Amino acid sequence: MAKTELYRKSSGWIEKGEKDRKFKEILVREKPFIVPILSKQTVGIDTSGESDGTYICIACLCDAKCGYAFLDRHLQLPKAKEPVELKWAKLNRDYRKKVMENLQILFQMSASAILIIKTNALVGREEKLTDVFVKLIDGCFSGYKHNEGEARAKLRSRFFELTDDVQIHCDSDFTPLTTPVIVHQLVKTLSGGRPFTPLHVVLKSEASHPIQLSDIICGAVKSLIQEDKESELGFKQISFNKKLKGKSKDAKVFVWENQARDPGVESRKPLARTLPPLEAP
Repeated sequence: MAKTELYRKSSGWIEKGEKDRKFKEILVREKPFIVPILSKQTVGIDTSGESDGTYICIACLCDAKCGYAFLDRHLQLPKAKEPVELKWAKLNRDYRKKVMENLQILFQMSASAILIIKTNALVGREEKLTDVFVKLIDGCFSGYKHNEGEARAKLRSRFFELTDDVQIHCDSDFTPLTTPVIVHQLVKTLSGGRPFTPLHVVLKSEASHPIQLSDIICGAVKSLIQEDKESELGFKQISFNKKLKGKSKDAKVFVWENQARDPGVESRKPLARTLPPLEAP
């Protein structure tokens, strides 16, 4: 294909491809790369338990299939055998290091926003699990009317926008609550009283790219938090509005947002004038 065909205004291959949502531009270490768009907006929910608490990951994914392909084909991560799926807990040290080195690329190509809640409230709880879950979600976005109210309201609206009427894949980590209940309570709480439409996808983790991707993200970000390095990837810790029963019950909240308002549609810089292969660092 002639170079002029790539960059011709309005009818060029690059501009037409972005307009038709066939590919998008991402920035990796300030360099633009072109990656294909393989799937629509979804949400993946997963958890990871550690001695210091439970980590809940709510990953709002602009392209879970692209992220999965990057992990599977580019990084060539091995899959667990029973069931056959990508699983952070099954990766050895070398593969975990490989993921950590490529997290920025993974986030840019596949995620719109990520919410991580680290809490001790799910173990030895003093109230119903439904109430605990709702209070954990609501505590991320409420109670700051005097100093952070406007910013917190915008954050709630952003996550509501990314979860309402969007297919949500949830691993069965909240027993005895079913995954449809978790999805319903998540979107309802984020709605802030507005009309809402929860869309629960009935798939097991081995058949779900969003769940497997959120598992890898949860494990990797957990490692960053434990090493106090989450800010290096752009995560911000925000205050938690504690409403949980029990003096010792609390949570810490970490948020990452893609700087492109709608990843896959908008670009933060002009398109690259060359199309280099997407290489690992």
